[in-house]
Amino acid sequence: MKKNRLLFYLITLISTAIFVALQFFDPDIIREKVESRTYDLRLHLKGLFKQQLPAEDIIIIKIDEKSIKEIGRWPWKRDVMARLISNISKEKPRVIGLDIMFSEREGKKTDRALAAAIKKTKNLVLATAFILPPEGKGSAMSPCFRIWMAS
Repeated sequence: MKKNRLLFYLITLISTAIFVALQFFDPDIIREKVESRTYDLRLHLKGLFKQQLPAEDIIIIKIDEKSIKEIGRWPWKRDVMARLISNISKEKPRVIGLDIMFSEREGKKTDRALAAAIKKTKNLVLATAFILPPEGKGSAMSPCFRIWMAS
């Protein structure tokens, strides 16, 4: 019984000392590793206990089978995307987020149509991808130049 109690106090003392040392020395590497390894688990556990409904003033417009049947197969031409952006902006949303990359040129006419719609829509946020080469030096991949200049 005395050995168990001594072992308990010893483990508690060592754990406390490690915790205090980690807080005192603040090793970012350890904290970042713990953060990155437990992030998905924490989000999953949060979802189990607290179901959060999206705000009523957020509308997600998705590209579904009905849209593809009406407009045509994906990816849509940029002039179609320009009309979509213009139609959405007529409803005066606070912000429009477009989670679609336009990384390559399509054609002068369609690129210009999309660039004009982007330039006219002041509350549009475009997607950006980050490319991390093996050396670890990252860079942002922007939409193709003509569209990027319009935004």
